[in-house]
Amino acid sequence: SHCHKSFALKGNLSQHQRRHTSVIKSNQNQHQLVHSVEKSYQCSLCDKCFVCTIDMEKHQRMHTGAKPYQCSYCETCFAKRGDLARHQKIHTGEKPYQCSHCHKSFALKGNMSQHQKRHNSVLKSNQKQHQVVHSAEKSYQCSLCDKCFVCTNDLVRHMRTHTGEKPYQCSYCETCFAQRGDLARHQKIHTGEKSYQCIHCDKSFVLKGNLAQHQITHTAILNN
Repeated sequence: SHCHKSFALKGNLSQHQRRHTSVIKSNQNQHQLVHSVEKSYQCSLCDKCFVCTIDMEKHQRMHTGAKPYQCSYCETCFAKRGDLARHQKIHTGEKPYQCSHCHKSFALKGNMSQHQKRHNSVLKSNQKQHQVVHSAEKSYQCSLCDKCFVCTNDLVRHMRTHTGEKPYQCSYCETCFAQRGDLARHQKIHTGEKSYQCIHCDKSFVLKGNLAQHQITHTAILNN
């Protein structure tokens, strides 16, 4: 009644159904734990609470900087077992993650995902460019050169390359920018926000470009 599998003997059916019942009860018990278990283990360094001591110990490594997992090939240490496993693939040369577009292989799943985004970005870009050819005329022409644009916003942004206009000023200093995105990146220098973290190590970066340059050093090691 669970999966419609058929059996010649009633006894075999009964044994099979007991497996379904066992799985259902296990899932139900896990679900009830979410609602019934108190987070009784509180971190002594902040207000966060946890269901079990293991989760609390993992969390406290963020405060203490403890890195108990050491690479068996070099002296590099890690706070998490999973980070150690990913790192050791650099030494073993294992590349279990294969791109579905070009069949290139990678040691880390994150590297494969980034690689596939490039494929997807190219495909989407080509599709958009193709659709523009058929559906939109570039009817907005720059008065200072021969370039034409599909919409006024693109034309206005382009005109700033001629006029030097920089309408977006930093709220922390007097620096001005022609593009809103450039202002947003600049202001992270003042706020100290480092939203781009390396998937290979614990380093974080203010700018996506700096992260990309940093990751090249990891990629070079993986590809060798």
